[in-house]
Amino acid sequence: MNQFQPVTECISPEPTCIMLSNVQFIKDVKNAVQAADVIINTFGFRNYHLTIYGAMDRTPAYTVETQQIITSRGLSGLVKLGGFGSPKTVLKEAWLFMNSSLSEGLPLAIGEAALSGIPIVATEVGATAQVLTDPDDPNIRYGEVVPPNDPVALARAQISLLAMLGPWTKYTTDDVPPPPLPDSFTPEDVAWISKRMYDKAADRRALGLRLRDVVLRSFHGDRYLREHEQMYWAQSHLAKQRRDAGLTALMIRQNKFLKTRSMRVEETAEVGGMWDETKWQEFEDEKSHWRLRGGDSLHSLLEA
Repeated sequence: MNQFQPVTECISPEPTCIMLSNVQFIKDVKNAVQAADVIINTFGFRNYHLTIYGAMDRTPAYTVETQQIITSRGLSGLVKLGGFGSPKTVLKEAWLFMNSSLSEGLPLAIGEAALSGIPIVATEVGATAQVLTDPDDPNIRYGEVVPPNDPVALARAQISLLAMLGPWTKYTTDDVPPPPLPDSFTPEDVAWISKRMYDKAADRRALGLRLRDVVLRSFHGDRYLREHEQMYWAQSHLAKQRRDAGLTALMIRQNKFLKTRSMRVEETAEVGGMWDETKWQEFEDEKSHWRLRGGDSLHSLLEA
């Protein structure tokens, strides 16, 4: 925890979002690139930058597809796959930190960014929202969360937090509340919002420090290690079970997920054709035709 201290000075001259994510499907890096496309090409913020630091060789085909999106949308130079980078070093580039994952447990990268005092936008998966929420007041959250696989929502959340608009205005020193984030962006909107991004650097940093305090209180190392210890224990137990023939047989005999054992019902010889010959009013007289294994009639069991 002590390895990450608040970033005192951002080294990026223009609005820059940093990710610490391996380039693979579960991290949904394509969603982040598509959000950047929305910000740059649809909204018109041509000074926005996104750099994704993380392994690029986990799923090479996915990496190639991601790079093709960057090239085909004219994002080269603004959106980059940065490969491996030291978190403590690359977070100095961040005006904003983003996580676009489809699934998470207890996200370490978000904790590292928060400890560095970087404001965060992330998808609401796993314990992400919990990490960003004040443990003393669940109604207070010091970061933006959006649904996964929604690049427009991810794009708007980034602009809102970079410019400290919408719910973030209460954490600014504004004397007069600014206009809300527009639904669509005119060149005039892009101009005043971009200027506000630069002007609100101190307010963003103050918000990041609030989040750092939350993480120090609730996202401590003991908790992280304990949760991962539980995960490794479960995997170790399952591995032992697979190696033990007796335990494996027991596992096979048990019910599978969403699959229940059916009740076995036997028909007596005389029941054949009963459904064709018997009216529903006469069914009470035919109770003895149905037998369960063991000889008990269904009617006697229901009366028991």
